[in-house]
Amino acid sequence: MSLNNLLKQALVSVEQQGFTRRQMNHINLLKQALASAKKKGFKRQAICNESEVTKETIDNWIAGRSTPLLIKWVAVINACGHTVEFTMRGDL
Repeated sequence: MSLNNLLKQALVSVEQQGFTRRQMNHINLLKQALASAKKKGFKRQAICNESEVTKETIDNWIAGRSTPLLIKWVAVINACGHTVEFTMRGDL
């Protein structure tokens, strides 16, 4: 299943909790994770090293020039000190 399809499913759940799609898309979540990591003193290069994703790749995701693979996106979020959980419903 693609990242976009997983996020669409997650967004339905998130919207039911009072958040908007704009607040919860994968780019905004990435920006929020990077911003909170920066506040905690994490360096971008350390995040890149831990996640094995280049700074250029992250910049391309944020700029909308490319879409991350789910495993890479999760690796960056984790390297920022956050955890991502997915709940799967229905058939794959």
